[in-house]
Amino acid sequence: MPPVRPRRRWGPTVLLVAGLTVLGCCVAGVTAAVVSSALRGGDAGPGGAGTAAAPPALPGFGEPVRDGQFEFVVSGLTCGHTELVNGILRAQAQGQFCVVELSVRNIGDEARHFGDGLQKAYGPNGDQYAADTHAGVVANGSGAAVWNVINPGNAVQAKIVFDIPPAATITTLELHDSLLSGGVRVAVAGT
Repeated sequence: MPPVRPRRRWGPTVLLVAGLTVLGCCVAGVTAAVVSSALRGGDAGPGGAGTAAAPPALPGFGEPVRDGQFEFVVSGLTCGHTELVNGILRAQAQGQFCVVELSVRNIGDEARHFGDGLQKAYGPNGDQYAADTHAGVVANGSGAAVWNVINPGNAVQAKIVFDIPPAATITTLELHDSLLSGGVRVAVAGT
């Protein structure tokens, strides 16, 4: 019978190789992140030479913007209205009404509902305001511009009304073609 050789123990060696491999991957990942940040011109941290890129400016009045099947063009914004009157229709503000004037064109290939309740306004501190549909009916003279079917190629002129606190302002609108759309932002200034 041949002599029995002792078995080699690979445990410590395998653990050492695995540990060094993980460490090498971590170093490579950190190096890649630093190089990528430097190539993008990212902030190099305190005292560093890099600067963060400014976000692109939002479109403003008169500039067409698109969300889904709708193209929006905001033409005006007036604030400070305490009451809206249109014939026998009246709406009283809790704070002040801000009235946004815009056109909405269906650039898609199927009919789509436009609703003022899908639109949002934001103040300079990020406060979010919802549209006041009742006041929108008064401002538009009917419900046609606050909940309307727009067929492909057609457009409507609409007024969206927001009831915001007396001292508040609106700086940004977020316009949507549907409840689940991502929306598009437009820079505005309340007057």
